[in-house]
Amino acid sequence: MKEDRKILQKKAIPIIGYTLGASAFCMFFRWMQNMISFDDLGLNTPGFWNVLVIVAIIASGALFASFLKKLKDIRYYMPDNFFKAYSIDGKLPAFFRWTFAAIMAIGGFLIIGQAEVQKDAGLYIACGILAVLSGISYGLLMSAANDDEFKTGPLSILSILPVLLFGVWVIKTYKVNDINPETWEYLIELVTACVALLSYFATAGFLFSSGNVWRTLFLNMIGCLLCVMTLADSHLIGEYLVFFGAAAQQIFNVWILINNLRKKPAKTEEEKKISEDDGFEHLT
Repeated sequence: MKEDRKILQKKAIPIIGYTLGASAFCMFFRWMQNMISFDDLGLNTPGFWNVLVIVAIIASGALFASFLKKLKDIRYYMPDNFFKAYSIDGKLPAFFRWTFAAIMAIGGFLIIGQAEVQKDAGLYIACGILAVLSGISYGLLMSAANDDEFKTGPLSILSILPVLLFGVWVIKTYKVNDINPETWEYLIELVTACVALLSYFATAGFLFSSGNVWRTLFLNMIGCLLCVMTLADSHLIGEYLVFFGAAAQQIFNVWILINNLRKKPAKTEEEKKISEDDGFEHLT
């Protein structure tokens, strides 16, 4: 088991590296788009950087999918069990999960403090409160994953909080920009919130006996990329921290899931023979 864990750690390192690298490039492309593709009136002008941002996201998604396909082809799988999927012992993982949880929670407090002067202050306050609760819930949830004696009921509630956060964030982003004629100005933030919602929902699925490790890994990788990418946009300080915390949590989830993958046993000669047959002779 220890040998398998070492092999998976070696496989996880380049996946994490490429995900963070792609995230950095996408953030740079978005920053260049903001610098070059908007005129003095704040209107977007069609051009190279608009296309490059879209191509970069699609290309990154294809790259992530290829990494996961290679793992799947080697016959790796994950039991549909939250504790087996997210369990990771050690002081260093504990430090990381609580640090990433604290970053999101602090961001939530800052959003609440800055909400009064914002349009639709109520939505900002709701996002701030949910960010604080989501940050705390992440630390508690990932700590509980190391003890399978915990009841899944309370954990299920904790897992839904980030989903609610980004659900409200989608509404807030759309509502705040309802009279903004330039869609490109807030499009990346809107897409980021939608993907982050799906990413945390996929994580919660392991507590509802509907977890899918490949879908969860992909959504966490894309979610991390988009959360980093939107850091190139203009936000409140608290919003920067929430997106950074979400990106860190999602890439940490990728590390945990890959380390906890298991390999299916090799097929026996009889099973190979059955799989090679067309199946019709088994009906006689």
